[in-house]
Amino acid sequence: MLSVNHLERNANSVCTLVFCTIPNPIKALEEIRRVCKPEGQILLFEHVKIKNRFFGQLQEWFTPFWKRICDGCHLNRNTLELVRQEGFKVTSIQRYYKDIFLVIEAINKKHGLFSIPSKSDRNDYYERNR
Repeated sequence: MLSVNHLERNANSVCTLVFCTIPNPIKALEEIRRVCKPEGQILLFEHVKIKNRFFGQLQEWFTPFWKRICDGCHLNRNTLELVRQEGFKVTSIQRYYKDIFLVIEAINKKHGLFSIPSKSDRNDYYERNR
């Protein structure tokens, strides 16, 4: 399996699984943006932080331990928000098992059809949500 850092340019689509284990999701999304053609499709199947206050807090509490035993998995990562924050246009979200699992379909909007947050804003978000 190739690292996201070794993808070739001009892919029509990019699919991911286990985005939760990527140490720096902002850099990974920047790389996906680089290699995916404008209007190319991005597909993600991910578990995400639960919106339910009680269970979301449990995910926060378990994440440091979970990362150590499950190869860096972040139970509390909000992948959907990261995808939106990086400027991809989310076209479809399918939710499963009480919204723990999401299938996210997005389009690569490479050429500034709307503003993309600054790198410092993205890094601030990443640091707050590690």
